[in-house]
Amino acid sequence: MKKTCFVRIMCAAMIAAAFILSVLSFGGCSKKTESRVVPVLMMHDMNDSGDTWSISEDGFRRIVGLLLKHGFTPVSVDDLVSFVEEDGTLPDNPVVLTFDDGYYSNYELLFPIVKELEIPVSVFVKCETIREDGNDTPTGAIKKMNLSEIGEMNSSPFVSVYSHTHSLHGMNTNYGPEERESALPLEGESEADYKAIFARDCERAEEALGRAGVTEFTAFSYPEGKSCEWAEEVLAERGYKVTFTTEYSRDNVVTKGDPSSLRLLGRMNINDDATEEVLLQYILRAKP
Repeated sequence: MKKTCFVRIMCAAMIAAAFILSVLSFGGCSKKTESRVVPVLMMHDMNDSGDTWSISEDGFRRIVGLLLKHGFTPVSVDDLVSFVEEDGTLPDNPVVLTFDDGYYSNYELLFPIVKELEIPVSVFVKCETIREDGNDTPTGAIKKMNLSEIGEMNSSPFVSVYSHTHSLHGMNTNYGPEERESALPLEGESEADYKAIFARDCERAEEALGRAGVTEFTAFSYPEGKSCEWAEEVLAERGYKVTFTTEYSRDNVVTKGDPSSLRLLGRMNINDDATEEVLLQYILRAKP
């Protein structure tokens, strides 16, 4: 009799212990951190030239079709921030589509496509080259958007416009007599001097985009992908939450509760030469 009671007591204790462990496991005390691998595609101009830094309309449609075919869902920068910092969700296979420099073709050709397909894209504008309203449709080798075109795109639910610097793209002498390589410090430049110049460039970009109606400066794309710790510190202080490089080899893993996982995200350049095999090697590389 005592043995039977003891067995019953032990069974009850084991059941209770199992219940408590299950509650702790699923109730948050040992909850598994939620993460997503997020490949990012980088494009620039949209035309039929076959250039390394261009993609055609048909080429872009083909890439989007391949992404959807293989179960990937385009998401916005805001979706990433909401997932990491708030209660937002992401699909199992998210992908971010970005366009750098602010070419007129982004407005003329890309914008109608993303509205038709209802997919989000992020456009990073080199603000020094924004055309003033009233200019004729741009002609020549380099065609950039004007303020109204940028504003119209940014007001769409499918396009977000961000900074690609104001005057720190390529080799430049905008902040002194010496040539500066993109947004990198000069040799021997002090941290204070560099940060003052980089912060001023951010201000100028924000002012320019503000005239186009852009009010949220959440993301930043480094020209030529060339980043540095001092620039990251300035951007963080100014409230930028997401930064992008061109580091193809980086596996972007964004994690709930970890804002640092949104910084220095790598990207793969995409043009008309990108085959399905090459695309899959990149977007599936870090999948478990």
